[in-house]
Amino acid sequence: MVFTMAFVSSILTARALGPEQKGVLSFAWTGFTLIASFGHLGLNNVIIYFHTRRHQPYLEMIQTNGSILFFMALCYGGVFWGLKAVGLTPSVYTWGFLFLGAVFVGIHFQMVLFRAFYIAKQNLVQMNLYVLTAEAIGLLSIVALFTAGFLTPFTWVAAMCLVILIQLVLFVLNNPPAGIKLKFFVDRRLLKRELVYGFNALLTGLFLFLIFRSDQFFIYYFLGDESLGVYSVAVAIAGCFLFVPQSITTALAGRLYAHEDRDSEKYRFFFRTLKASSGICLLMAAVGVAFSHWIIALYGDAFSSGIQALRILIISTVFLSFSELANVLFFTEGKIQLCMILSGIACCSNLVLNTLLIPVWGIEGAAIASLISYAILGGISWTFMLKCSHLTLKKAILADSSLWSELKML
Repeated sequence: MVFTMAFVSSILTARALGPEQKGVLSFAWTGFTLIASFGHLGLNNVIIYFHTRRHQPYLEMIQTNGSILFFMALCYGGVFWGLKAVGLTPSVYTWGFLFLGAVFVGIHFQMVLFRAFYIAKQNLVQMNLYVLTAEAIGLLSIVALFTAGFLTPFTWVAAMCLVILIQLVLFVLNNPPAGIKLKFFVDRRLLKRELVYGFNALLTGLFLFLIFRSDQFFIYYFLGDESLGVYSVAVAIAGCFLFVPQSITTALAGRLYAHEDRDSEKYRFFFRTLKASSGICLLMAAVGVAFSHWIIALYGDAFSSGIQALRILIISTVFLSFSELANVLFFTEGKIQLCMILSGIACCSNLVLNTLLIPVWGIEGAAIASLISYAILGGISWTFMLKCSHLTLKKAILADSSLWSELKML
């Protein structure tokens, strides 16, 4: 449902903005999400692990991490405004627009912190209900802005801030950890432990983000706003074909954390889930490639030049689905360094390929670079998944009669 709403929202946004303004928005939004996802220096990557495996009280992490994350958000806001003051940001991005970006980063930091409580307790139905509620309100906001003719990059970012804020409020007010007291307090010993452990998680996430989004930075500088706008639509559509692995990632993490390391039942459950997810992704990719013309038509003729890039990106999602779930397995076993190394290899490949292929083949070159990088990451991930589980390739890929019921359990 969330992916359906995101798909509808992307259509309305593309039609309202057109390729050039869509490119302006995509470039800024990539920067905001980069900081929101990784500007916490790894603190938000280690919450569940520290709580479930190192038995760190969640309340202490809320107080320490929440205080530091609030301070970090203020710092990033100051950096945004400082860059604007010295003229290092494009003039199209106003003071108000950059302020909204800083607000989004700050709210996102806190939202992930409180969401971790629901994941650790496997209270996923309630969590997903809150996410769905927030996304529905966000979609209604986009529809209202589109209908009134007020949908701009500024109002779109404002709508995204509203979505994240609603999620945060719902997470805090409903079923919060017992005895929670929001106050500024920093346990420096805990903070140091989290930062040391979370550094590898931070690098892993950063490498993955660059694999997914660095092509948009390259396109912006090599080809300009209009090409980026077209390509960003293809990326948004292709992302919808990952709804199965992305929708079960959180639930899968909760289930795997509940098992001890080297538990054969954990690996059995994981590979059954992986096979079901990958099979659905493969089927969806085949349908998506066949109907790519019709999909692009929903966005308007101005985006028709992105059809070939879309087809390539849709195919790449099949490989990406492997690594999406592989990282869950590695993280739950504490193999953060392995994740970092694998994502680093794929990231370096992606950066080199983008540099070589985009100037020659444009946005299709960016899509090919992504395809090759995802295939490298997926292939290496498969190798290490088998090594971790001590299963043969044949045993890992063979399906059984309970395959689909395992996926429904998530």
